[in-house]
Amino acid sequence: MKLTFTQLRYVVAVARHGSITAAGRALNVSQPSISTAVDQVEKLYGQKLFVRQRGSAIALTPFGHTAVAKARQVLAEAEELAALGTGSSAVAGEVVLGCFEDLAPYSLPPSFALSPSAIPASRSRYRRRHSTHWESA
Repeated sequence: MKLTFTQLRYVVAVARHGSITAAGRALNVSQPSISTAVDQVEKLYGQKLFVRQRGSAIALTPFGHTAVAKARQVLAEAEELAALGTGSSAVAGEVVLGCFEDLAPYSLPPSFALSPSAIPASRSRYRRRHSTHWESA
């Protein structure tokens, strides 16, 4: 069995909220689903993440502290990865526009209207093609 992001989210929620029931409410997930995920993670590692006692809050074991800290880190990095490509820095890099010399007077003027402010994190280069090779302009 492999870990899933869902299992990690559930384990972190249980640690944050202090109970499986509260974690389920916070995530809008049933308590048995949270319990199953925690049990699966504990089975995978062969160690308990939480000390469970009826009538009192769940407490992290020493292994649980380490595992939850790592799970938080993994989830944060996954969110950063998912955030790539969103926001104003989504388009970045070099824009290279090539055109045959004969077509340039007709097709390039609209592209010159794209100012650097339209794609702030980019550099622009224009190239023209003679009959045998490309040249940088």
